[in-house]
Amino acid sequence: LSGGFFDVARVDALFVLCLLATLHVVDSRKAFPSGAAAGALGAAAFLVKQTALAFLLPVFLWEVYRRPRRGLIAVGVGVARAGAAGGAYQVGSDGWFSFYIFDLPSLHEGPGFRAIASVLGRVLGRDLLLAFPLAVAGLLLGLLDRKGDEGAGPLGAATAGVLIGVVVARANPGSWDNVL
Repeated sequence: LSGGFFDVARVDALFVLCLLATLHVVDSRKAFPSGAAAGALGAAAFLVKQTALAFLLPVFLWEVYRRPRRGLIAVGVGVARAGAAGGAYQVGSDGWFSFYIFDLPSLHEGPGFRAIASVLGRVLGRDLLLAFPLAVAGLLLGLLDRKGDEGAGPLGAATAGVLIGVVVARANPGSWDNVL
């Protein structure tokens, strides 16, 4: 089921750690420090795997809507840290960083609407419901159980981000089950 997720020298586990840490900090009730920490952790997730952008975009948009000051701090810190690290990597790699992050992915032929719909059906049907029914049930129960002024917002935004990220990753030619 893991599709090579635990293979040697893969960054998937670090990526998941960075994503979950970001979500945990975003879901906390603290003000400024947690906004900066969420941005820093989100930047780390992006630097580990660039699909983090698809995962975290709905989460940070929700945070900006929910708590504008803290959300903007998180976005600002995340963009600044990822930009600074990307700039350093670009200089240190003599231009290879931007080649692997921007140029190489742009060479992939983008999927059309039918391909995205097919991937979405595969992700929801085979990948999630059949392979991970307990995780889907737990997620639905978690969404229903959220109470208070925030409701299911943060978890719902994270769920949307995960679905977007998985569909984007699975739509790439040559993707494998480890993107789940």
